[in-house]
Amino acid sequence: MSKQQSQDNERVTDNIRKIKRLIAASMDGVTAEKMRRSGIDYAKNFGVALPRLREIAAMFAPDTNLATALWNAGSRETMIAALLLTPPDSLTVGEAERLAEQLPTNEMAEIAAAELFAKMPNTAEFVERMPRKGAKGLFVACCTATHAADRLDDALLERLAQEIGKSDLDLATASAASTLFTRLGETPTRQNCVAHAIETLRQSPNALCQRIAEWLS
Repeated sequence: MSKQQSQDNERVTDNIRKIKRLIAASMDGVTAEKMRRSGIDYAKNFGVALPRLREIAAMFAPDTNLATALWNAGSRETMIAALLLTPPDSLTVGEAERLAEQLPTNEMAEIAAAELFAKMPNTAEFVERMPRKGAKGLFVACCTATHAADRLDDALLERLAQEIGKSDLDLATASAASTLFTRLGETPTRQNCVAHAIETLRQSPNALCQRIAEWLS
């Protein structure tokens, strides 16, 4: 191991120690228990609010090695910090897909979509490919598309609507899809795209898709 590698490892270890101390100082057992009771369950959860985790992450420079070590630490808070400290420009679509498959909850999937996947150079390719990963992938695709809508063309968004329409939609993904097309509907230049999406969802045999179409109409 070179001297530089040794110094980098020491820096990562030191930063992890600092981040863990900051998380411990911010822990909220009541919030953690409320999350568990509402079905947001983690192996380790200190109940730290997302705005506070953003503040903690902002104290450190984005770093792939630090993010990897934080992710492997395995608590809700260190994993969210890992998402916040992963440099989006360094993330390939394949790496993003593998990360998406490891996200333990919808809460973390929404954070990853907003803070990381929507900021990648190849977000459009990621959104195109994720629905092939099943229900979880479709949820991540909808969340990501919501935060990257201005970078995605109408053809891709209409294909995403088709994937939604032919899926066995669950409530979480239905909510994410509604949020996506509601946001698009607020942009005048996206009206045709939304109209096509509504028609696609209306023709779906899935009752949730039909309800989304009715609500959006």
